[in-house]
Amino acid sequence: MLKVKYSLSKVKEVRSKHNFTKSEVAKYLNLTLNGYSMKERGKRKFTLDEAKMLSDLFDISIEELFFYNLSNQNDYGNSFLK
Repeated sequence: MLKVKYSLSKVKEVRSKHNFTKSEVAKYLNLTLNGYSMKERGKRKFTLDEAKMLSDLFDISIEELFFYNLSNQNDYGNSFLK
């Protein structure tokens, strides 16, 4: 089984690469700046709809944005999406 782990740093990294501020992305997701910041830091979870919106905004798959491969085992670990 494929083992994956949630990657919060990737969200921040991709946002920065696309030259978006936290405030711009928060507005796009219809969140407060504080609400978005908490999600980017892992204090709250992104909803699946928010993950899809980010995926579309950054032109990257949800899998590439939120997960990275740890091993070729079939253990998916914890999900950080609601």
